Amino acid sequence: MLLGLNLFGLLIGGIMLASNYENPDLFMTIIMNMLWTVFNVLLAGACVAVSLESRQIRQSPRVSATLPAILQTPDGMAFRCDTHDFSEQGLGVTLPPGVQIAPGSLVGVTLTRGDDEAYVPCKVVLCQGQRIGVKLEPLTPEQAFNYTQMTFGRADLWVDAWNAAAPDAPLSALRNVLNIGVRGIRLFAKLSRDTLTEKLKHPGIGKARSSSDSQVKQP
Repeated sequence: MLLGLNLFGLLIGGIMLASNYENPDLFMTIIMNMLWTVFNVLLAGACVAVSLESRQIRQSPRVSATLPAILQTPDGMAFRCDTHDFSEQGLGVTLPPGVQIAPGSLVGVTLTRGDDEAYVPCKVVLCQGQRIGVKLEPLTPEQAFNYTQMTFGRADLWVDAWNAAAPDAPLSALRNVLNIGVRGIRLFAKLSRDTLTEKLKHPGIGKARSSSDSQVKQP
């Protein structure tokens, strides 16, 4: 609604510009208002684009980190590997070349840090080439404590992540917002066009709905 009103305002502004180009003061006033309206249109378009995006819901946060680990397979083999991320419910593990593990396999992962180790039983739930995703099996209180200490409790992990963070770039952030706004305007135009086309193909749908609503409201 807000985006449509601002677009309508731009249309009216264009008409007023065409009819008042001989009045410099009024012309500049209209220009300033139209620039502000364009900014509003981009912000409203960004809101439309965000509202139409599908939500990605994770049950637990996932942290990207390369941690040394040892993977124990069901047949008793053990391989040195690295994690590429972890969460409260599982790990992402990068297997060494030539090692393949089938989905559904029960494995053990031992996270190492110096002389400290944390063993957790896991189940393979995802296989993508040399990368697998494992879900933690039910842990004992001691296993859960050790796992937390080796992952979320590592101070060096968070320090490295903060040092690697990109510095703030206000102009780049503004450019991204404006790009999202343009995408939202295109989505708004497409939805409006599709809605209008649907109404032209089935002109009786709106009337049928109105009549049914009026019948429901009658005592």
